[in-house]
Amino acid sequence: MRIWSKGESRYKYGKRARSMTLEELSECMKKVKTYRDPNKPEDHPFLGVDPLRDMSLLAILFWTGLRISEIVGDRERTYKVCRFSLEERLAMRQKGIDWKKLPEEERYVLKKSPARRGIRKEDIEERDGRLFIYAEALKQGRRVAPLELPLDLPYVDLIKKQWERTKPGEKVWNLSREYAWMIIKEIDPKLYPHFFRFNRATQIARNPSTHPIHLLNWFGWRRLQTAYNYLELAGRYQKETAEILREQK
Repeated sequence: MRIWSKGESRYKYGKRARSMTLEELSECMKKVKTYRDPNKPEDHPFLGVDPLRDMSLLAILFWTGLRISEIVGDRERTYKVCRFSLEERLAMRQKGIDWKKLPEEERYVLKKSPARRGIRKEDIEERDGRLFIYAEALKQGRRVAPLELPLDLPYVDLIKKQWERTKPGEKVWNLSREYAWMIIKEIDPKLYPHFFRFNRATQIARNPSTHPIHLLNWFGWRRLQTAYNYLELAGRYQKETAEILREQK
C-alpha cells in the first residue's frame, strides 16, 4: 500500500536530533484524533477514530523506544541492498567508476525480511506494579528478558488499558506499519516512529549509572559499538571529562 505521494518523504523535515520532553509528549497526546471528517482527505477516514489505540501507541514508543515493526508487526518484505561495501565504492570512485550508473542488477541484490508478529495479548503481563513486555528484537538483534515499565510512569496506564481490551491471540496494536506511520505523522508531521528509539536511547544514556550492557539488553543490539555511540551522543564522555578537569584544578 502506498501512503506517501510522489516526491514526498517520510523525513521531509529532516531527522530530529533534539530529545522529546514529557511536556512535548503531552502536547502530542492532545493532537490525537477524536473525530474524522470524511470530506477531508487529510483526515484519513480509513484509519478510524480510536484515541486509546493512538495514545497508547505514542506511550509505548516514547517509553520503550521499540521499533515500530516490533510493536505492530510487519508483513514479509523484499528490499534492495547495495552489493558493494563502502570500501569497494570508494575504490571504484578512485578508479573513476560511478557505481550508480551500473545496471541495476549489477548494483543491488534482493533480500527478504520475514514476517513479524508484533506484540500480542500474551506478550504483556502485569505484576508487582509493572508491565512486562516481551518484544521480538529485529535486525539480528537479541532480547531475552522482557522490558519492564512501572505503571506509575505517565501514560503507561494507557498501554495497560489497550492491552486489557485486546482479545487473546490478537495484536495489542492491530495496525500495519504504514498505518502506524500515518498516525504519527497526523499528530506531528515532523515526527516519525524511529525518532522515539533515538529519543529513549539518548535519555537512558544520559544517566551516569547507565552501562553499555543496559542499552544492549533493552534495545536488543548485538554490537557494543552501537551503545558507545549513544553514550557519545548523550554527551556522557564530555561530562565525565569535565569532572576530571575539576579534580585536576
